[in-house]
Amino acid sequence: MMFSFFRNHWRHLTKGFISVGISSFLLLAISTNIVLFNGADYGTEVVYIKTPSAKHRLNVDVANTPEEHANGLMEVEALPEDEGMLFAYTKPHLVAFWMKNMLIPLDLLFIGEDLKIKHIEYEASPCFVNTVCPRYIPPTPVRYVLEVSGGYAKAHRVSVGDRLILEKPL
Repeated sequence: MMFSFFRNHWRHLTKGFISVGISSFLLLAISTNIVLFNGADYGTEVVYIKTPSAKHRLNVDVANTPEEHANGLMEVEALPEDEGMLFAYTKPHLVAFWMKNMLIPLDLLFIGEDLKIKHIEYEASPCFVNTVCPRYIPPTPVRYVLEVSGGYAKAHRVSVGDRLILEKPL
């Protein structure tokens, strides 16, 4: 009689442990999946740079999170002329960019909340691990920074005062 009680009780406990185990595994799998796929998965958008003579289309990866801001285009070996990365911040503030672990030169376009280009760093050079890397800081707070391949701004006559056009708000 006592054996029967323990056997039934043991089955009930085993089912409970299995249910908790499966639930924990599923929760872990889902949360890991969210971190793995959303943590470094940049959203892609189309933006335009409006100059006095043209409207230039760019496909950009949008960096919104601190992790995405920190990684940026590190380790990118080539950047097509019509692509870039747009760093979006929730409000204007002073930013400092450097080229540590970059493999290619970039133009850095610092853009205000009014979507006008406030400052451009032309062909910022890659900086290697064992060197002191210069920091690129615009003279005013900005809401966006657009990284494009080095030489893009001069080749397309992009200058301070030109405007960024977003297809949709970020």
